Amino acid sequence: MSKLKENTLANLLSLGEVLLATEGKLLNPTYNEEDFVFTSIAIDSRNCVEGSFFVPLVGNLDGHDFILSAAENGAKTVFVTDFYAKFHEKEIASFIDSGLCLISVSHTMYALQKMAAYYVEKFPNLKKVAITGSSGKTTTKEILVSLLQKKYKTVYNEGNLNSETGLPLSVFAIRDEHEWAVFEMGMNRRGEIRELAQVLKPNIAIITNIGSAHIGNIGTKDLIAEEKKSVFSFFETSSIAIIPVFDEYSEYLQTNTKGQIVLYGNYEALHIRAVKDRGLEGSVFLMEDQEVSFPLYGSFNFLNALAALHCAKIAGLGINEIKRGLEELRPSFGRAEIFNGEIAIVQDCYNANPESMNASIEYFETLHWEGRKILILADMLELGFDSETQHRLVGKKLKTLSFDMIFLLGSQMDWAYEELLKGHDTDEDGDGKNEEKIYYNAFISDADFGNAVNDILVHVNKGDLLLLKGSRGMKLERISEKLIKTFNMQGCVLC
Repeated sequence: MSKLKENTLANLLSLGEVLLATEGKLLNPTYNEEDFVFTSIAIDSRNCVEGSFFVPLVGNLDGHDFILSAAENGAKTVFVTDFYAKFHEKEIASFIDSGLCLISVSHTMYALQKMAAYYVEKFPNLKKVAITGSSGKTTTKEILVSLLQKKYKTVYNEGNLNSETGLPLSVFAIRDEHEWAVFEMGMNRRGEIRELAQVLKPNIAIITNIGSAHIGNIGTKDLIAEEKKSVFSFFETSSIAIIPVFDEYSEYLQTNTKGQIVLYGNYEALHIRAVKDRGLEGSVFLMEDQEVSFPLYGSFNFLNALAALHCAKIAGLGINEIKRGLEELRPSFGRAEIFNGEIAIVQDCYNANPESMNASIEYFETLHWEGRKILILADMLELGFDSETQHRLVGKKLKTLSFDMIFLLGSQMDWAYEELLKGHDTDEDGDGKNEEKIYYNAFISDADFGNAVNDILVHVNKGDLLLLKGSRGMKLERISEKLIKTFNMQGCVLC
């Protein structure tokens, strides 16, 4: 897929199309439309290149303050808010004199979304898939993309550019040659999924699950389900909703949903049989009498694969394309990454919520391993008022499972630590340790990080298996880096 900041020769939209899409007003008193340039788009002035359209967002920082920087990096066209245009006439005049094309809109982020929606509509033959859910979105997207690419020219949002700005930016990577588009949709607030659905207007939408991720922003799981269901808001009778059959909200997600409904979760619906768990090497199964290997471990990842497989079958992929698509799949950073060497590290630290945390530790506990198994768990962020309850539940869960050593990191994991110690010998000297080999570190300062790493390095031996699980903000990959260096794993195998 083309990078967002890549410069191309053709304009993505004409000036007239931008003004029509956004109901914007051209501020340049005299402007030759032939001079209009819009070959890439950016919301960060540092990402602007020659021909960029710069969209200054207003939040903790005011993006208008970076218009000059954007212009110096090559931006030719810029949105400004009506408010900014009214009260910064001197700056507006200076920008126009420098050659910038200025377009005034009521709200720059919503203008970006409207412009993106207009751009998507220029590709009426493009098959568009939206993927949302509380967890598993990115993995499902990557599985589906790996499958579709075996038959079609496929465009998708890179990494987790799935937000109110990330998805609109991503759709500008669509080109005439693309046949399928796969776009992940995330949310941090109410109404966001519907906005993104309005941009993409998907033909197919997959919901992976309804969990507690971002409950601190949304309020309740019922409201989260309502928000996720809004991905179907712009469905037509030909649209297809792919819904998890075993999710507690499955029936609700199906109710009054326009178009065809496909339920996933049962092997038989895809003619899959003889599924064998291969531990950290994933699984192998028979599909249409062909043996297929799936390289990602855990039943939760296999469930993501089932959702992607239903979509692949809808797209007309044959068994040979499916086999290649699954077997050539590789995990992305922080998602089911496995480093093998003198020790083995499972790095699953890009995201964490109560559902994914429980699934990971339950799988880890049942996994057969000749050596010791060590948990390194960090805070689950963005849980808001529910954080204490959910972290205490993790502690209670850990009491029912068996591990050789547990490290709990982060201020919120203190609640899990308290629950885990109930009924155990207490930490009488206050050093965050006890004879049950349970360790806690607030993990706030650089000193905390250093102490946590030292504790871990002291206790890890050759042959150990370590699971690192926590929210992205905890940056657990820093621990992996230290472990890899200490155990001479720089050339280790990444499964």
